[in-house]
Amino acid sequence: MENYEEAEKQYLLAIRVKPNNIAAHCDYGNLLKEMGRYEEAEKQYLLALEADPKNINIHYFYGTLLEEMGYKEEAEKQYQLALKYDSGDL
Repeated sequence: MENYEEAEKQYLLAIRVKPNNIAAHCDYGNLLKEMGRYEEAEKQYLLALEADPKNINIHYFYGTLLEEMGYKEEAEKQYQLALKYDSGDL
């Protein structure tokens, strides 16, 4: 629906109520990325990864952000981590 302002309010509320909500941080990061607020998005992905460092989706989304920011090597590392954790090769 592209109601970014309302979506942002809801993510901030969810994070305020439950600061360790990994999905809220990740999804908020996705919203911020879509809004072009890359540094803020990166912060949300890093908070989510801090809580769940083996989360495949977060590594993938963080990789797409890094790629859009022009950090190809760092993006590739995130994609590789997503594949590693997806394959069960811990």
